[in-house]
Amino acid sequence: SNLAAADYGGTSDPFCILELGNSYVRTETIYKTVNPEWNKIFFLKVKDIHAVLDVTVMDEDRTQNEFLGHLAIPLLSIKAGEEQWYALKDKKLRSRYKGDLLLSFDLIYNPVRASVRTFAPKEVNYLEADEKFNRQILTANIGRVAGQVRTIGAFAEFIDSLFLWKNKFQTLTAFMVFVFLTLFFDIWMIFAGLLLVFFHQYYLKSISGKQSSSYSSADVESDDELEDKDKKGLRQRLQDIYNICLTVQNVLDNIASIGERVKNTFNWTIPFQSCVAITALTVAMVVTYLIPLRYLVLLWGINKFTKRLRKPNFIPNNELLNFLSRVPSDTELLQRSVIEGQDRSHAAAMRKAPIKHKKKKRA
Repeated sequence: SNLAAADYGGTSDPFCILELGNSYVRTETIYKTVNPEWNKIFFLKVKDIHAVLDVTVMDEDRTQNEFLGHLAIPLLSIKAGEEQWYALKDKKLRSRYKGDLLLSFDLIYNPVRASVRTFAPKEVNYLEADEKFNRQILTANIGRVAGQVRTIGAFAEFIDSLFLWKNKFQTLTAFMVFVFLTLFFDIWMIFAGLLLVFFHQYYLKSISGKQSSSYSSADVESDDELEDKDKKGLRQRLQDIYNICLTVQNVLDNIASIGERVKNTFNWTIPFQSCVAITALTVAMVVTYLIPLRYLVLLWGINKFTKRLRKPNFIPNNELLNFLSRVPSDTELLQRSVIEGQDRSHAAAMRKAPIKHKKKKRA
């Protein structure tokens, strides 16, 4: 109901397209209305209970069909046997679009088979359109990755705060948990810890009544906001593209450099550094052969937790990354390579050869 008017006279010629995986059905077109009633029943085979039903409302036109709204409905969110109004969204499913759609579903599936299917490869969607480069999507994706990196960084800072004794109660608690897990650790504790995370998130969800997630509709920009950003000057848009490319360039450089430094360590590119690595590996091999891993981890943890008490002014560091930072990457090797000049024997002969001075002839 209340669809957008795409034709003159304030009406449209709407029809619906339903897509589930590689299944595709379409309703008939109802002409000259913005409140169509199709009253159609479609049967779609569910191959994956985790699939998403795409519903697109279009306006039929002689030249090119016009967009009237879009929906993406996960099958697991469907309430079988109930009629429900769905608000239409824009093409990118980011913001509200004009119009609503009344749908009713009956969903029949085998929970056991659906659970087993979860671990099978996903079906390739051949109806999905090819992706095209979009600067806004690239910017958003970089922002998403940056958010994940910030989360990991915040967790790393929390671990560092435990080693730095910023909160004595938290540090003592973490130290006791570490000692207990190290002395009595078993494989089943890993799965038990992951189960505790599930139960903790379920508890938070039951208290708040909402899904515990960092995603919110406020974080998603509407099409109008994106269009306003597109109206920026050319200089600002070029600057945004430059910043994005610079970020991607630096990330790729760091990843490639680490891989090349590991390779150059094993390739004897710098013999001294390879010898240092061999010595360290030999010592590690002997120590791990003589001492059980459980006690080595315990000694490492005691050292990390007590280093702040023993050395109040120590600087946190990572020995492995410190070593790799000394190994040159392929780019650095190229920059540091010596360009050979003319042949040394030829140069020495030129130095020994007597210099003959030509006498000027008088006019």
